[in-house]
Amino acid sequence: MTIKEVCEKYEITADTLRYYERVGIIPPVTRTKGGIRCYTDADIGWVENAICMRSAGLSVEMLAEYVRLFREGDSTIPARRDLLMEARKEIIVRLKKYQETMERLDYKISRYNEAIQTGVLKWDAPKERRDIQMEFITLNNGQRCPVIGIGTFMLKPAEAENSVREALKMGYSCIDTAAAYCNERAVGRGMRESGIAREDIFLSTKLWPCDYENENAVNETLERLGTDYVDLLYIHQPAGNWLSGYKLLEKAYKDGKAKSIGISNFEGQYIAELEKKWEVVPQFIQVEAHPYFTQSELRVTLDKYGIKLMSWYPLGHGDKSLIEEPVFTKLGEKYKKSSAQVILRWHTQMGFAVIPGSKNVDHIRDNLNILDFTLTDEEMAEIAKLDKGVRYYHRTEEQLKGFAAWHPEFETE
Repeated sequence: MTIKEVCEKYEITADTLRYYERVGIIPPVTRTKGGIRCYTDADIGWVENAICMRSAGLSVEMLAEYVRLFREGDSTIPARRDLLMEARKEIIVRLKKYQETMERLDYKISRYNEAIQTGVLKWDAPKERRDIQMEFITLNNGQRCPVIGIGTFMLKPAEAENSVREALKMGYSCIDTAAAYCNERAVGRGMRESGIAREDIFLSTKLWPCDYENENAVNETLERLGTDYVDLLYIHQPAGNWLSGYKLLEKAYKDGKAKSIGISNFEGQYIAELEKKWEVVPQFIQVEAHPYFTQSELRVTLDKYGIKLMSWYPLGHGDKSLIEEPVFTKLGEKYKKSSAQVILRWHTQMGFAVIPGSKNVDHIRDNLNILDFTLTDEEMAEIAKLDKGVRYYHRTEEQLKGFAAWHPEFETE
């Protein structure tokens, strides 16, 4: 068969065939005197093998290794068997994900079919919710907050909706968003689609500086989220008339529209100034925190008032040098966890709430799976040695001026 005939029969491009031959997935194909590829029955067998294996999900590297072992003879049969068994495991994982996706699609289609007939769209509560023995932080007003939640920073509306829905269904109960993330409506949809009762969710959001003098800012926030209260309401940045913004929080707290209030990125001079002017002590501060930057100076003030810390950049903005620190590798091996999971557990044992964000459902699940082990005092002391007082985000006064002037573009209904 010519390369054209092979391409037509197996619906594959000539470039792909040549690439497979070049990387060793297909042994060198027989050529005529004129250099034209002529596929023998044996060559076709290798082509069919390559197409089958690739469609099943084997990587090019794995398939090339299989062909190399095959050509070395029967002595490599055990190695070939092991390689295919490894590939089989990966395929099973993918099949499971495909099945889960199909079930979600079938469920949604059935709900929409019902809505078309009845005019009412209803989402059932999940039949099974993972039994999580959640740990909580008690706030200075008696409210309780889960130690781990899901953040939605940098998630597009569709991503935020999906992440929130799936997170709640798998056992999360704390959700963090903000006006500046432009996904509050999506977060609200995800909450409703999850089937989890509103009273079982700890929802936090943040006002942006452009709304600090807007008397309707809190009501507009609640409207976007589709709820009549939030569990935690922050002012996001010490920009613009931030004192007016804090007064909005205090009023919302007194009116029952915010069960707790907080400040975000108010470090140094800003919390020192606010400390002299607040009527209601905040329950939370949300700031950058991770093993390289533990906010030791700020925590002196926090401890004085019982203000709790919620970490952003909990994994050091994904810095490999932090995640690959030998102490986390060692502890990960001991507890059969990833380094990231060890770091998140460190946060909770420091007394912080932590809100890692992701649009990857597997990562969301892994981030929650940190409450079944406890770092010892000695291990916490060893991690403490990593504190360099080094942050990743450096805000300037010019940026604060820009924050005050910027207006988020909210998702429309």
